[in-house]
Amino acid sequence: MAPRRAHHKVAKLGLSAVVEQLLAEGYTYEQIAAELDRRGHKVGKSSVARYGASLEVKLENIRRLRETANAMSALIGESSAGGKPDTDVADMLLLVLQHSLMDKVGEDDLEVGDVAKLATAGAKVAMAKTAIERIKGERREAREKVWDEVTEEIKGLLSGSGLWPKVQSVLSEGRSRAEGAAA
Repeated sequence: MAPRRAHHKVAKLGLSAVVEQLLAEGYTYEQIAAELDRRGHKVGKSSVARYGASLEVKLENIRRLRETANAMSALIGESSAGGKPDTDVADMLLLVLQHSLMDKVGEDDLEVGDVAKLATAGAKVAMAKTAIERIKGERREAREKVWDEVTEEIKGLLSGSGLWPKVQSVLSEGRSRAEGAAA
């Protein structure tokens, strides 16, 4: 059996958007081929079917990713304080996107426009990653600032008594355990 063609005539002729629109409107592969012929493009039903099959696989992958993202979003809503998204989940979603981009880069039928789109998507992933790291840093700084303020307040309250050294030791140990748990 001959291997499947990686290059779709539909994509090569720049008809992807037209075929996708017609598929969305419920046209059959045969009707799409006839419509493309009417528009001056000789594309057979089999070519449309091959393109449609690969499109179905992509749409199914997108549907699965969307379901996964919705499930994660529900988990985030249940587990995060104040309903703020967890940056670890955002990191994981970016990782999935990076893998998807790398899969696309590995395909044989990349066109010039696809490369430009992939480069743009890669730049957006990098920007999102930077934003997530910035948010993590801001959260860490905010926690440290609150910890330091509370420690100073407790020190002020206990400075006249002999309790401060013992409380300071407990606070220091607690801070070390909290930092270890966050790592």
